[in-house]
Amino acid sequence: MLVSKPATTPLTPNIGTRRKWVITARCKHLVFAQDSNSRGAMSLRLLFALVAAAAVTAVPPPRGVSDEPHAVAPSYVPGPGATFSCLDGSKIIPYTAVNDDFCDCLDGSDEPGTSACPTGTFFCRNAGHVPGAVSSSRVNDGVCDVDECCDGSDEYASGVVCPDMCSHTAEIATIEKSQARKLADEGARKKEEFLARNAGKREEQKQQIAKLAQKVAQLEEDIAAQEAVVKELGANEERVRRDLGVDEAPQDETQDEFDDAPELPVEVVDAMEERVKAEEALEELKTSRDAVMVEITTLRALTSVDLGPNDALGVLAESCLEFDTPEYLYSLCFFTTATQKEKSSGRETNLGSWGGWTGRDLTRHSGKDLRFNEALFKDGEQCWNGPRRSLKLNLECGAENQIVHVAEPAKCEYEARILTVGLCESDEKDFKVVDHGIVHDEL
Repeated sequence: MLVSKPATTPLTPNIGTRRKWVITARCKHLVFAQDSNSRGAMSLRLLFALVAAAAVTAVPPPRGVSDEPHAVAPSYVPGPGATFSCLDGSKIIPYTAVNDDFCDCLDGSDEPGTSACPTGTFFCRNAGHVPGAVSSSRVNDGVCDVDECCDGSDEYASGVVCPDMCSHTAEIATIEKSQARKLADEGARKKEEFLARNAGKREEQKQQIAKLAQKVAQLEEDIAAQEAVVKELGANEERVRRDLGVDEAPQDETQDEFDDAPELPVEVVDAMEERVKAEEALEELKTSRDAVMVEITTLRALTSVDLGPNDALGVLAESCLEFDTPEYLYSLCFFTTATQKEKSSGRETNLGSWGGWTGRDLTRHSGKDLRFNEALFKDGEQCWNGPRRSLKLNLECGAENQIVHVAEPAKCEYEARILTVGLCESDEKDFKVVDHGIVHDEL
């Protein structure tokens, strides 16, 4: 039977006996077993080590620090000599200086629960919903930051009473998540339809490029042959003119002077018409060759672009996306160019050419590959007294391929939010809900 040791009894083992001691260390009960002198001494030292460890781990994190898994709470356990190390490693301060309303650390990590450090972050537990955070500068500022801290914990000492809105916020989030789930499922279905239509599309494009290259080669031969015909007909016209004593009209002769010129012999007119027809045929061949070369360039650009897993983002290349505002019409042709057309004048401005994906693969950190959630059109038309225009894209799952918002947060630096079925997954867990052009992060 275990016997509770009275608080007044010293923790000294009774030699030659076998007892069990139950010692209360904060919220944990530790059992100490003693069998002999040596084992008793060793066990006693181990006991005190465990008691000390239990005492340390029982210290709750300071106000404003997240206690979520993988959070920084372990960094706020008092260090040797009851000290705290700034998270950026810049300084070691007494632990009593944490949340003393004075900023000691350069990164603001010593004041997670006050507004003393402008660079700090205050964690809100938001029981009944999902945790949130606000800038430390907004702690006790007299404003209830309901979106981030629905529990009102950010105003614990301002005198302002913020009601706990977490249950209400969670209900709204549940409804929005259900709506987002439907949109994601619809987008995923359309993505699968696109993938089915475009199975093997890359290989087909490569084969098409090879065929078009052969066509260009044939056109080049035809052009060379036609150039020889034009040259021959030009020489023939010169001989006819020379034989008939008709000089060639000067290149700078005006139309009126040409009209007043004497009528040319029929032989000269026939020779001229043959040459002109041959030149027109030559130009048609060159135009055809150039068009095929443009097609090859476009196809090569498409085959070289990373279109994401299974080439699903190739769905964005099917047609250009447009966004209408009172002043401008924006047009995004993925993997080529983006433009802005002024409605009043009809003037079109180049916002940039495709610059590639700019997102990051965060699989190791959050389990999410976000490489294809950001992209950039760059090196657009030069802005007067400013930079070359550019357009940053933020992409997310949607039931349609569409532009939902365009802004110019800095001079000639544009941003757009894009919905695309290419980013939808049928088992997607994280959504963004889009309503009337405003994008809300799912809580």
